Amino acid sequence: MTNTATASKKRTSHDPVGLYLEEIGRHPLLTPQGEQQLARAIAAGRDAESELAVLNGSATPAQRRQLKRTATEGRQAAETFVNSNLRLVVSVAKRYQSSGVPLLDLMNTHTQVNKRTPPTLLVHSKDDNEVPFKNSELFYESLQKNGVKSKLLGYEQGRHAYAMGRPGTDSAEWPSECLKWFAEIGVIESNDG
Repeated sequence: MTNTATASKKRTSHDPVGLYLEEIGRHPLLTPQGEQQLARAIAAGRDAESELAVLNGSATPAQRRQLKRTATEGRQAAETFVNSNLRLVVSVAKRYQSSGVPLLDLMNTHTQVNKRTPPTLLVHSKDDNEVPFKNSELFYESLQKNGVKSKLLGYEQGRHAYAMGRPGTDSAEWPSECLKWFAEIGVIESNDG
């Protein structure tokens, strides 16, 4: 008699997509309240990291411990948020498998671009350890090939999910660059006039 768990492990150990789907399936889908709670923890964690940097050793040991704990909780919340949203992407993509498009293509944004894709601004840091920068490059190339107004703002530093930019890194420039691009494509009025 074959142990089903062992057989399935053997089967998926040679299938990277199967391993990925198995891993991502371990994460729960988020409720709107869960997303809000994680967003608050992520923001508090980033604030704590910034405060630690500003205090630069002048904090009391108790303040440092609390700020480090809050920063760690923020990073854990960000990881949970990313993994749960990856599960959402996979669950939505699976609904369209009967269309004949391979599952991996359904999960890749750059394969979904067409001439009706709206203007797109991509903001990505090359030191992002969650999502490879190459993904944004592929998406941008596909946007350009399809004649979609688009811009890729690639920054050396900023890591993943830096909201309005990480202070002290080049990613802090992105909000002003975004406004410039919006003015260029006519979404907002230019301040140059």
